[in-house]
Amino acid sequence: MERALATLDEYRGQVPVLLAARENGSEVYIKSSRYSVTMDFDLLNRLKEILGDSAAYLRPVGPREGK
Repeated sequence: MERALATLDEYRGQVPVLLAARENGSEVYIKSSRYSVTMDFDLLNRLKEILGDSAAYLRPVGPREGK
C-alpha cells in the first residue's frame, strides 16, 4: 500500500481519488481528502503493477459523486 500511495504522490493533480474497500461482502468507496491526481495512463499502469490488474481502474465520476 505504501508504494501505491507514493505513486499517487508522484502524480498529484486535480482529479479526485476514490479508494475502494470490501466490507461484509459490499464494496465501499471513500473519496480521499489527501490524494488527487493528474490522470495519466502511466499512473494507471503503475498502480496495476503494484496492486494487481483488477485493483486499479478508471471510472468516470458523475457530478454528485465528485463533490
